[in-house]
Amino acid sequence: MTHPNCFIRTKLKSGKVPVLKNPKILLGEKKMSTEGRNEKNCYEQDICILFLYFIIFHMTSIKLTNRPEHKETPDDFLSNNSYSLDITLENFPNPFFHPSLCNRYGFKFSYICDPSKILSRNIADQIEEILNYQRRNSKHFCVDKEVPYVLGVALINKLPYGISADTFASQIFEYWKLSNKDCNDGVLLFFVKEDTHFILKWKKGAQSIINFRTATSMNKSFNQYLRKYSLEYSILSAVKLTSQYLTEEIIPPTQTAQNVYNSYCSWFGICCIYINRSVSIIG
Repeated sequence: MTHPNCFIRTKLKSGKVPVLKNPKILLGEKKMSTEGRNEKNCYEQDICILFLYFIIFHMTSIKLTNRPEHKETPDDFLSNNSYSLDITLENFPNPFFHPSLCNRYGFKFSYICDPSKILSRNIADQIEEILNYQRRNSKHFCVDKEVPYVLGVALINKLPYGISADTFASQIFEYWKLSNKDCNDGVLLFFVKEDTHFILKWKKGAQSIINFRTATSMNKSFNQYLRKYSLEYSILSAVKLTSQYLTEEIIPPTQTAQNVYNSYCSWFGICCIYINRSVSIIG
């Protein structure tokens, strides 16, 4: 192909070169034909570019269309947003189904729920270890088998308006179904940061260990912890004390008195039988 700015001469078959009578006209015609070709080439290039844009856009839209739809879950909401909503009876999380909503990330389930993030990760992990130890070492018989008591811990920054701590704890206790099946052996330790107040709840199947008398004694200890220690360490100590009662590392006062009474009755009964036999032999 000859450069468009070059002057083109074509040889005839005879080999003679034609003489240009009017070079300006020929140059004008050559210039016009070159501009026409340039316009044609530009037009073709524009079509190619538009076609490429169309292909890229079409492929991008296909990828976006085929992309799986992601619906935001409550766990996603918490991880992407701070839990600034007011906590109510209706939205208080269940750690057995949504541990991350309870500030227990990386767990499939948990026995602690702290949506207000009162506890540090380190203290929460220590409490989890105490609860695991308690479940391994607090055996009792229920429905012809040996099972552990079920202890859960719930913490809240402040109570909803018009709801008492006792009512809130009772509702959580029922909502979590904190018990072995058909055993009613659950125990809940509930803490309200605003009031620095502990509530202890228990089911009928656990009242041989946790009852009104032992709960009164335990609450006194809880209050002592709050006066002496930091908030986190007080909660940790309260969980540990409750665990020690359930594992019977600490014998409840009622059990101690009952054991003494039973021992006295057994000893006294044996003495009475011995005396009666002695009298009958003498007689």
